[in-house]
Amino acid sequence: MEYTILILLLPLLSFLFLGLAGMKLKPVVAGAIGTAVLAVVALLSYCTAFEYFSAGRDASGVFPTLVPWNTVWLPISRTLHIDLGILLDPISVMMLVVISTVSLMVHVYSLGYMKGERGFQRYYAFLSLFTMSMIGLVVATNIFQMYLFWELVGVSSYLLIGFYYTKKEAVAASKKAFIVTRFADLGFLIGILIYGLLRRDLLLHARDARAGGRRGDDPAGVGADVRRRRGQERHVPAGTSGCPTPWRGPRPCRR
Repeated sequence: MEYTILILLLPLLSFLFLGLAGMKLKPVVAGAIGTAVLAVVALLSYCTAFEYFSAGRDASGVFPTLVPWNTVWLPISRTLHIDLGILLDPISVMMLVVISTVSLMVHVYSLGYMKGERGFQRYYAFLSLFTMSMIGLVVATNIFQMYLFWELVGVSSYLLIGFYYTKKEAVAASKKAFIVTRFADLGFLIGILIYGLLRRDLLLHARDARAGGRRGDDPAGVGADVRRRRGQERHVPAGTSGCPTPWRGPRPCRR
């Protein structure tokens, strides 16, 4: 399944192309390119799911954990390095299908809803970045890669919330969301440090293979994840009170 790397690369290339050259294109062309790329990503996700689940279960009666692509991204020492890769298990494969399908629907719907909006090309570049970030999050082979792509999800949210940057309320909402979620993500980072200290590695698939567990079975990881999710979804720091921040970005990608 080496082709699965394209599921991650195609939205990245779409973001770079539309972000750098999108303003030179007609809005309808930029939208068509972004939508076509997501259609290919969705098709590849469906093929991945079909191939993975049709391969059957292993001798223990569970679907295997596969790493079709992995590379050393940040070598720190001979014994310590941070990898970037793609991990496939039942959860990540199903999430690939969900993310690519929903993102494709948003892309198609936006062709009509956002027609005539200023910054149409920029909007589709941000959508591509958002999709790539979410896909990289669910197929991460190690918890550092998960953290990296989660932060990219936060950046994408900041860009989309502040899409109408000429409106003061949109700029204020994007700043608030970005700053507040950094406090919440601190809990996630602390969980990563505790996890690495206790496990002596940051791999997700190694833990699954040794312990036969699922992602999220680690108590420190669960605590960090719950704290981070509370802060991200409510747009207020975990443990504080207040009303959620109204969505100020384009409505097609509203949560």
